[in-house]
Amino acid sequence: MKRSRLGWVLLFAALPALAEDAAPKRPKLDLTPKRVDESPAALSKSLDEALAAGSFENALYAYRSLVYATGAEDAARLGKVAHLALVDDMRHGKNWIRLGAAEALARRGDAEAVALLRSEVSNTAAKPVFRLRAIEVLGEIRDAAALPVLAPLPFDPARSAPERLAAADSLLALGDVGSASYLVGLLAGPRGPDRLRAAEILGERKVTVVDALRRAAQVEGDSDLHIAALRGLALQGDAEALSTLRRDFGENPELVLPVIESRAVAPAPGGEGTPPEEVPQPTRKVDVREVVLRLKLAHALFDLGDPRPVPYVAKVIREGSLPGNQGLLAARIAKFDPALGLELLRVVLADSDPDSVAYAAEELVRLKHPEGVVEALSATYRWSKSTDTSASGPRQRPVEALSRSQLPAAIPLLREALADPEATIRIAAASGLARLGEAEGLTELRRILDGGQPADALRAAEALVDIGSTAPTPTSPAR
Repeated sequence: MKRSRLGWVLLFAALPALAEDAAPKRPKLDLTPKRVDESPAALSKSLDEALAAGSFENALYAYRSLVYATGAEDAARLGKVAHLALVDDMRHGKNWIRLGAAEALARRGDAEAVALLRSEVSNTAAKPVFRLRAIEVLGEIRDAAALPVLAPLPFDPARSAPERLAAADSLLALGDVGSASYLVGLLAGPRGPDRLRAAEILGERKVTVVDALRRAAQVEGDSDLHIAALRGLALQGDAEALSTLRRDFGENPELVLPVIESRAVAPAPGGEGTPPEEVPQPTRKVDVREVVLRLKLAHALFDLGDPRPVPYVAKVIREGSLPGNQGLLAARIAKFDPALGLELLRVVLADSDPDSVAYAAEELVRLKHPEGVVEALSATYRWSKSTDTSASGPRQRPVEALSRSQLPAAIPLLREALADPEATIRIAAASGLARLGEAEGLTELRRILDGGQPADALRAAEALVDIGSTAPTPTSPAR
């Protein structure tokens, strides 16, 4: 199962309930220049010396002093300051902060961070969820040196089920098939998420366990396992499995299906006083459970390069108000039928679901058809903000999509989102502005890096490290 590069950010949602896990908040630094007569050249030299010495606090002080002296931010140098912040968090932070910083650095090839993740896997005193994330990241970055640490885990009963599954997946990603027997054993076990995940891993990693997957596909009463096992077989070229998936999906199935419902029918004339009778009557409506099942089959067939589900999925999108991320569905159609996909992506832009709208918008930008994207995302953000200010998720998705779009027309909405009460939304907005060369984005990220909550400062640091190597240096003054 694919995970986003910022998967660990999702785990920070638990931080408010885990006060003991928070890193000590960095002491607020007095960053007002003490020697106002010092020249920009001297301040620049002080910054370079602090960066070379690896001192985060001194580097941040020197950088802020330089901004005061010159009136301009510098994306490249601020990115280097942020890198020191990540190192500082990795070495001195606690729990999620320490682990999140290590992940961010490990994904950038930092040997110290990778070694820390390996040690976290073996740390039996750590919380299982911390070990789980370390296991996942080591597999995602393909750390071959982690093989001796990961190899025993699938067969260790002292480990949690998610740890054992993640270890098996990471080992297979690294080319070690020794854990396949553990996954095959789960296929023969009781129904549940572990059995389903085992089938998914075996299929995605294309492990040659044909008999085990065929038996799993024949298990009665578990459609998810049936689909996962057939998909895994078909990914390995099993023509019979692909044929079964096609047969299960049907030949251009109808979206509106006949169903039998009981309706009250008035008594015949002369039967006054008799209560209405409940009689079965056929009607036609959308069977949501049927839609959910067919969409699962459609995704499996799409994964296999089969366009058969396109007409049905198009009907689902046009019907609206049905399960599934409509933007994702339209994007999948676009890979087979670009013209129809573009049409449906624009249909989804008018949806009320923030996730669907954001996904459709990002796909339109990727396909270089951004017309209407900024307007739709801006409307979704403002609508979400007006309807429920306590839930940040629906507001965050459109801002993140605009941030990644790098469309100059997004600047007004991103500036508006800088005033959002939720720090994660301000970080997304500031990141987008900084990538577009707007100094205020860098300034906001720097403020959060300096005085924000530990989890927010960590997010800001990672954003700044990324921006530092790609964003143009803003020319407008920022203090």
